[in-house]
Amino acid sequence: MGVTYRIATRLYAVLGRTERREIDSYGGDMASNRSWNDEDTFWRSSFSSRPYAAGESYEDFQPGYRYGFESGAHHMGRNWNDVEPDLRTGWDKYQFRGNSTWEHVKDAVRDAWHRVTGQKDLDADRMSEANVSNINRGKTL
Repeated sequence: MGVTYRIATRLYAVLGRTERREIDSYGGDMASNRSWNDEDTFWRSSFSSRPYAAGESYEDFQPGYRYGFESGAHHMGRNWNDVEPDLRTGWDKYQFRGNSTWEHVKDAVRDAWHRVTGQKDLDADRMSEANVSNINRGKTL
């Protein structure tokens, strides 16, 4: 017996163009359909290139990457500036946070969140205010 996924199509505005993506019911891009293990491997091998990671170990940021990965799937269609206060509030309740503070892992959370949502390149300055507002509310263009 296989797993059934509810498929939806959403439009995202990326760098002034509209892009259609199929997503599964968990909010992930169907093309990527990555697990936390996949993301953990990615971040473990690339975290040291991030400016906030200088002189730190991967274990210092792993909780943030995981939180960003998991949160991105739940907040598809919202932009970082809108979701960040909710994530900040939720951080203290996050079961995998360890002893990390929000301020220490915030940049790692944002990196992982952007990777999952694909909205890193969302250029709101190039879009009309109405389109940005619609996207933030999950509407399609």
